[in-house]
Amino acid sequence: MIIKKPLKPLNAKIVLGGSKSLTNRALLTASLADGRSVIENASLSADSKILINALKKLGVKITGGKKIRISGGKKLNKNVRIDAKDAGTAFRFLTAFCALTEKEIILTGSARMQKRPIGELVSALNSLSANIKYLKEAGFPPLKIRKGVLLGGRTTIGGNISSQFISALLMLGPALKNGLEVNIKGHLVSASYIDMTLDVMRRFGAKIENKNYRKITVKGPYKSAKYKCEPDASGASYFLACGALNPGGKVRVNLNPYSLQGDVEFADILAKMGAKVVKGKDYIEVSNNCQLKAVNADMTLMPDTAQTLAVLCAFARGKSKITGLSTLRIKETDRIKALCAELAKMHVKTKSGKDFIEIYGAAAPQTAKIKTYNDHRMAMSFAPAAAVLGKIEILTPSVVKKSFPDFWIKLKHAGFRL
Repeated sequence: MIIKKPLKPLNAKIVLGGSKSLTNRALLTASLADGRSVIENASLSADSKILINALKKLGVKITGGKKIRISGGKKLNKNVRIDAKDAGTAFRFLTAFCALTEKEIILTGSARMQKRPIGELVSALNSLSANIKYLKEAGFPPLKIRKGVLLGGRTTIGGNISSQFISALLMLGPALKNGLEVNIKGHLVSASYIDMTLDVMRRFGAKIENKNYRKITVKGPYKSAKYKCEPDASGASYFLACGALNPGGKVRVNLNPYSLQGDVEFADILAKMGAKVVKGKDYIEVSNNCQLKAVNADMTLMPDTAQTLAVLCAFARGKSKITGLSTLRIKETDRIKALCAELAKMHVKTKSGKDFIEIYGAAAPQTAKIKTYNDHRMAMSFAPAAAVLGKIEILTPSVVKKSFPDFWIKLKHAGFRL
């Protein structure tokens, strides 16, 4: 897909769909709650659909689209094989959920998924008397999950690999007879995602005690509830970046500036770079009439917006350094490596390490054909570059369906030509 810059300065209001992260958490929590729950403004992303289909296969009754109705609290008493494909969040959440099975479940995924670590979560679950075994390489999918004796209690897990491991354990806890105490060792990445998880759990009746993210105790039972998903803050970042890059333009998104979603703070980084940021009760607006400045930013709390920021830094004056990126190495692709490769095509110099990338803002970045590596965020993060370059080509643009299926429609609505 070739994306061409708008014919006139942007003046766009973008209405975003529901957050994929919040939708997936609500789906799992509602499935564990007795009774009928309703999830409004649900994400229509491929990842959420994969989770929905898996839950249905496990016996959870789910109907609807953007408004989902779930009858939860049923025992998992079917022998099934579930393919989570490349949906990392779904795979991690299902690993914990399926530990409640009365039968045997095979949980697998794509070739890339089978290279993404799961060992820390499996060890924590097995310490609670789950019965999970590896079918291939130890520490990685696919998994065989059989009936265990999960009553709850206490477990310990590292915080430095994926916050999704911790979220999966926490959401499982209130469904266990004795509740669950999760002790987190080491550095915790993406604490904002833990906050999101705990907030969803509270909406479904969970009782929670959080001692500075070192020890989190959760108890049940869950109760059925009505839950409305906020607009997606990760998806907002691409359009806010367009507002920061397009001379004389402005973009407004329907996002609560005080949301628990960590990615909402992306707008604050844009302000540090020189963009004008206006926050209303239920919106964020970004515009810019000056050269962007280089920035040093720690993205530990918002790793999903790191690629968008890296592309913006290609157009900023000076050297930018983005840190807190350790989890990007084990996403849909090695995102740090992919960013360096694609920015090089634009004649932008970079330097990277285990958990950082430095970008040397180019005097005149060049247009390029951007490879997406089967990674939705690679496609969406490079799209705003067209606002400055005049055009950019995105290979395999359909990858956006993983998290934001109508992204290109929204981009066209904003004023870009596709």
